[in-house]
Amino acid sequence: MIDQLFQKVFNNKFISTTIYQNVHQIQINKNSLKYQDIVDIGWMFRNGHKGLLKEKLDNNSYLYLDNKDLFSEIANKDTELFIQLFKQFKQGALEYYNQAFNRNRLYFLVDLVNIDVVKYLHENGYAQKISSHVNIRFFEFDINILKYYLENGLFSPTLQNLIPFVTIQKRPTPFSKEMVDLMVQFIPSPISVVVAKSFLDSLVTNIVPYVFGATSKLFDQGIQSCKFFGNTFTYNQIVEIIQKKEKELCLKSKLQKEKGFLGANCHVDAVELVANFWEIRMLYGQQAFIDKWKSLSNRIRVTSSKIYFATTTTFCPDDITDDDISVPEIGVDILSACCVTPSLKVIDFISSLGYSDNLIMDTMAGHMHPFLIQLVAITDQNERDIIVKLCKISSSFMIDLIYYCCQQTNVESFTYYFTLFKEQINEDAIHEYYECALNHRQYEICKLMESHGYLFSKFFDTNNRFHLIYLYLSNTIQGDSKDQVIQNKLLNIAIDSNDFFGLKYVFNNYQCESFDRDTLIKIGSRVYNLSIIDYICKNACFSDPNFINELIEIATINNNKILIQYFINEKYLYN
Repeated sequence: MIDQLFQKVFNNKFISTTIYQNVHQIQINKNSLKYQDIVDIGWMFRNGHKGLLKEKLDNNSYLYLDNKDLFSEIANKDTELFIQLFKQFKQGALEYYNQAFNRNRLYFLVDLVNIDVVKYLHENGYAQKISSHVNIRFFEFDINILKYYLENGLFSPTLQNLIPFVTIQKRPTPFSKEMVDLMVQFIPSPISVVVAKSFLDSLVTNIVPYVFGATSKLFDQGIQSCKFFGNTFTYNQIVEIIQKKEKELCLKSKLQKEKGFLGANCHVDAVELVANFWEIRMLYGQQAFIDKWKSLSNRIRVTSSKIYFATTTTFCPDDITDDDISVPEIGVDILSACCVTPSLKVIDFISSLGYSDNLIMDTMAGHMHPFLIQLVAITDQNERDIIVKLCKISSSFMIDLIYYCCQQTNVESFTYYFTLFKEQINEDAIHEYYECALNHRQYEICKLMESHGYLFSKFFDTNNRFHLIYLYLSNTIQGDSKDQVIQNKLLNIAIDSNDFFGLKYVFNNYQCESFDRDTLIKIGSRVYNLSIIDYICKNACFSDPNFINELIEIATINNNKILIQYFINEKYLYN
């Protein structure tokens, strides 16, 4: 039945031609890879080509493995494949793994959720200890993985590990009581007076819920006779301050979760009332919130730098002092909420009441990354008009917005805003757009910028790691194919970017007669991408007959075991 339908469709000249034309348009800015050009394990895994990956691994094809892929997506989703690849690419994987611990850059651990991978590494002799001095977001760890590290003596926490640096940004900490209690179990006690006093000094200014209650029982009893902050406060007074701040933070965390209102700057006695006001926007939309604001206009006073809200009376008094908790300043908190839940109409309304546009931009700056990610997806024309207004207020906001359109691979939004502001974009921004577009394979964006006169050849910098794939789609890099300087720079970019297809492009379009010495040393000492190595060794028409011998010598000196084994397998070198 399916075969008959297929034949009917593709035997119809009009229908088949229409299909081919549409497929061509979809693929016009993409560069399809042939079987032999697919060498990136992470790419195959991410795109669901597991059968293809298995086939290439079974055939002992020379493949490339990015260790970031190994210790993230692959580690979390496929334990057996992780173990297989870890064994097969052990030198590069261990180098990445060990350097992460030695340099205290354990970002991959934050995203790791597969306890079986951690157990495999530990049980096979690859365990590494986490330094208590590392600046890492322990509260974002999977609790089972953190527990495994603690129970197996791979992490010995200190009190300071319970005060995450992000609390300085006045955002409720994601620490759970369960995680705090878990970590406290492994902190040695009693904690000396000196250490406890220093810890409480930090905790007062960077409050973390549940921490004081869990740790105070570990303090040396002498802490109770100490004075704090230049003999200003007793221990009991400090405890009272901490408990009050903790209660406030817990309330604000609850309001953020339930009503989408953070209220970091709002006084605790007024925050719930203001959160209820904001909840109207969350439940009924922006216009309902604006209408409610107008109905409460006697209770709200807007100046160029403040927005006051009378919480206990039906009118806002003329004389307002900053310490009057019955009339809190809500401007920063409302605008912050507008960034967390994009509310451009509310922002525009507040601006129309006379509130400073510069202060609006300042508040937005504290939420810029998540805010811009959401803005680039907006297609409503009225809201886009407000975004354009914001761009005219701040050129840096405009430049960042267009960059995020590229980063989020939103070609339609990039086209819209780039076309509007192309005359105001500086060359540094264009350079960043090109780099971002190439890294995210958004070739349509490259072509759009070229169509507006920003030629890629002007912004192409051979000292940067641009992916070469745009060269396959455009002839914008002009240069003599015999130019050894250009050839070596392009080869370096391909090698640094692990761009196998790019390397083939350079070999096929430039007369590659030799490598410069620096490139040769780089390949021999630290290149582990055997797909690239294999192609170089088997396709290079170098005039220097000693190329392979030099590469073997450099690999031996630098103990590049992966490359040495390759030379043995390919009979360039014998045991």
